[in-house]
Amino acid sequence: MKKYIFVNDTRTQRNWGCHATSYCFEEHFNSLGFECSGRIYLRDLQGNKQTLTRAIERLNLSNSDCVFVNGEGSIYDNQTKGLMMLESIKIIKKINSKIKIIIVNSTYDLNNENMVNKIKEVKDLVHLFTAREKVSLKNMKDIGIKNIILQPDFLYDRRVNTKEVEPYIVLGGNSNYYRADRKHYDALGAYRKITAELMKLNREVILYSSDVSDIRYLDTISKEFGLKHITPNNTNWMEAMEILSQATLSISGRYHPTIMSLCGNTPSYLVSANNCKMKGTHDLFYTNEDNYSNSHQFEEDSHKIYNWASKVLENYASETEMVENKLKECRNILDKAKETIYDNLC
Repeated sequence: MKKYIFVNDTRTQRNWGCHATSYCFEEHFNSLGFECSGRIYLRDLQGNKQTLTRAIERLNLSNSDCVFVNGEGSIYDNQTKGLMMLESIKIIKKINSKIKIIIVNSTYDLNNENMVNKIKEVKDLVHLFTAREKVSLKNMKDIGIKNIILQPDFLYDRRVNTKEVEPYIVLGGNSNYYRADRKHYDALGAYRKITAELMKLNREVILYSSDVSDIRYLDTISKEFGLKHITPNNTNWMEAMEILSQATLSISGRYHPTIMSLCGNTPSYLVSANNCKMKGTHDLFYTNEDNYSNSHQFEEDSHKIYNWASKVLENYASETEMVENKLKECRNILDKAKETIYDNLC
């Protein structure tokens, strides 16, 4: 049995996506006969280099065959967790220069010079990079990274129950609101307007906060409109996937929950988030931007969202079929990526 180190296990977070993608990744490699022999958690990447070095030194690198670095949505801006994740590669290679390192499940939003420089520092230490959507793939190729493939998120592998269309719409939060490192936007006002628009469609609207940070504003909307609100505090990620995948429509700025809906062939409206992951996901499934908005244009696009939803409901069979076909394409790409990853380990 091959043994691997897993860097950036995100299951310590109160966030559905963080649990889902780590679970699905590990499930796949366990099925191939791989066993995790040590972990670096997200919390280990949020401190300083000394703390990270101590965590890595506790790992049994000499008896491990490879290292998987779970990129997730960490490599963007000047984010400490992204920079430290890349720094961990240098530390690991200094201890065991022969161990193979593969970055999986990763977004690369490269608008910051520090992040670009850090990637260039480790590019020759990484055996294979993977990008979970096409925008990230292009970003990496644009800075000269050649050993990279497209690998849609492992969550796409998750199968759901046969869709029995339920008469509800799911409306999710966004990682781009009420943050110190982002321009202020009145998300509360935006959700008030959009919720009112969606309720005109005579469908139940279910709100969800896939990360606890969204609760602060969506809980207010839930109380004002008398709507069901699911969160990591009352619903685990598997339960959430069942609800989101069975929805009639999805509107969200949250990456993994949008994938959960798409896995049920649910037509989805995507809103930009804290990096390029939502645009990249949109481009895997759609060719026009009728169902895409900038996070800070959300309220202004409320009528656009209503018009999209109305049009989809009028042509629902063809819309779901289109999502189903794109999902098959996405899973085929993922299957090929898994083969490439495996081949690079053998």
